[in-house]
Amino acid sequence: MIGATVYTFVDAATGEPTHILVDVLQRIIDQSGIPPTDCALGESLIDALKEGSLGVEEDYARTLADEALRVPLVVCEWGHTHIIADGAHRLWRRWQRGDANFLAYVVPERIWRACVVDLPGDGAFWDDFNRTAKIRT
Repeated sequence: MIGATVYTFVDAATGEPTHILVDVLQRIIDQSGIPPTDCALGESLIDALKEGSLGVEEDYARTLADEALRVPLVVCEWGHTHIIADGAHRLWRRWQRGDANFLAYVVPERIWRACVVDLPGDGAFWDDFNRTAKIRT
């Protein structure tokens, strides 16, 4: 199996998962020249961090070096909202430090949709996939 970073977003309204190949999306961002945007850590995002709904493993996030925190997040436009496809651990760590802003590549749906992949829902596949291919960012 080839290693890849995959972000899975489950739509709260439909329950449907969307799997985004983050490595491919990052290459597209790099080649397209999308500039990072300065974003504020707003109230709804702070609430999500407090509630733990971003799936952050806090022990892992605490281990991130300060230079890793300078890497912009990858945020995908999703209808009238946004999802963090890469960088939730870095965001959590910045919040813990008291940072009010963060840099992010805000990617329109017409771009990130090219990085969506169908993955089987078989639990055995997912256990193997998570052990061999998923890379924390």
